[in-house]
Amino acid sequence: MRIGQIGISGSKPGAGADPGTPPPAPPRKRSHSLAFIWNEGEMYHMYRNILDRLDQPAITLLLEDSDPDLMPGMLTAAARTRCQVMRVSEALSRGIVFDYLVSHHYMRDEAGEFLRQLGRRQIRYVYGLGVDKWHFAAWNRIYDMILCFGPYQQARLAPLGSARIVQVGYPRYDDFFIKRPDRGAIVRRLGLDPARPTVVWLPTWSTLSSIPHYHSAIAALAADYNVVVKPHPLTLVKEPDKMDLLTRYPGLRVRTDDLDILEMYVLADWVVSDYGGTAFSAIYTDRNLLLLDVPGAEANPQLANGSSDLVIRKDVARLTPDSAGELAALLKAPGLWKKQAEVRSGLRTTFFAPYFGYSSNLAASVLANPEIVLG
Repeated sequence: MRIGQIGISGSKPGAGADPGTPPPAPPRKRSHSLAFIWNEGEMYHMYRNILDRLDQPAITLLLEDSDPDLMPGMLTAAARTRCQVMRVSEALSRGIVFDYLVSHHYMRDEAGEFLRQLGRRQIRYVYGLGVDKWHFAAWNRIYDMILCFGPYQQARLAPLGSARIVQVGYPRYDDFFIKRPDRGAIVRRLGLDPARPTVVWLPTWSTLSSIPHYHSAIAALAADYNVVVKPHPLTLVKEPDKMDLLTRYPGLRVRTDDLDILEMYVLADWVVSDYGGTAFSAIYTDRNLLLLDVPGAEANPQLANGSSDLVIRKDVARLTPDSAGELAALLKAPGLWKKQAEVRSGLRTTFFAPYFGYSSNLAASVLANPEIVLG
């Protein structure tokens, strides 16, 4: 299999720091060559397609156990795999260092010392687009290899260090193209009206969330549409005020369960989003996409220096809070959505390598043989 475009050669990381176990400390020893570190149960959906193409019993899932509240979800998710499972605290206490450690971003410290205690060489699996200040921050320098979505990310990541960069597309959504879940079955399971079109609202959290500004306008759509809302995972646990705004409307189907968000893109006739990765997933899966602007967003530090969240707003249909009353009319404008299909086609070329349905094959091939890329 041909490996995607690769950036400049990576430098070798320094030796992992001693975990500091008191004498007599167990000797450092090599364990399985490849480990993935997870910090929440959502990681299962992010990595599932890649893991399905790897030798799972030879892989260890390291569960980041510094936040006990997140452990139950991670344990439940890890149990759905055939991988070996270990808590980070156990790996540190036993002095276990893996040959290759896969993470989706730095954990605990931006210098990477924590990750280097667990892995000799660091591989980043980029998990989303948007909020560019975060995704393209200086901590990317800790990585020896980065698996990214496509040309845009490669161009932004290349100046940040000496990692080898491989474009793999978006493995999470392979099933959308090759064995798409049955939409009718999802409609029935959620108790939706099969005769109605479906609007899926995927708001982010914190100050960029569209929930406080658009909850009533979107709830009004429930008179004519199935309206499904999937809040950000951090909204579920950290923002009860926003959840209260959503649950006041009986017409909204608010999803609070652990789900593969792929289902939301299969279900949607329209995706309504604000900032972060969900809009780009809609572009990738070619769903009708409407963006909601949040007041003050352009001054938000996470969107500094022309973040991709702002770049796509030049061409993608969007609303402001002042024009929220136009939402229903926009959905009924077929000429608009025909033009938007052409816009999405161009954006897919900008942001994604063309491995639709086969991205996880490429990513798994690289992870099964990382020495081919890293030397």
